[in-house]
Amino acid sequence: MIGERIVRYRMEKDITVIELAKKAGVSVSYLNKVEQNNWTCPSVQNLEKIAYALHISVHQLLGEKTAGEEAADLDEQWREVVMEAKESGVSKDRFKAFIKEKKKEKIRLLNKERNDKNLLFPGKNAGKEGFCLNCY
Repeated sequence: MIGERIVRYRMEKDITVIELAKKAGVSVSYLNKVEQNNWTCPSVQNLEKIAYALHISVHQLLGEKTAGEEAADLDEQWREVVMEAKESGVSKDRFKAFIKEKKKEKIRLLNKERNDKNLLFPGKNAGKEGFCLNCY
């Protein structure tokens, strides 16, 4: 995760690995390893140098995932699900039919819940079921 963040901030600043390594005072090979997450425990001192060179805080490199990072993870998980379905022989039409059926099932459940609630609250402006939630 730290490596991806360094790459993202470096790309936002439109600087190369070589330029960032020079500004941070670290070797290009070290920075490459950190960016590729091959350096499992980069030193705090070097992260401070890299953060300073990128004009960001160390917290931005080490902190909690941002909403954008969470969304990217989710997108990756969806890609994996779709690829797994594809590899197991599920056609697009079968996948779409499955989704359509799940939507219908959800609507049936929501309607059942609504009807169950209507049974609990009989109202004077009742519809065809004989009940109205708006009256209570």
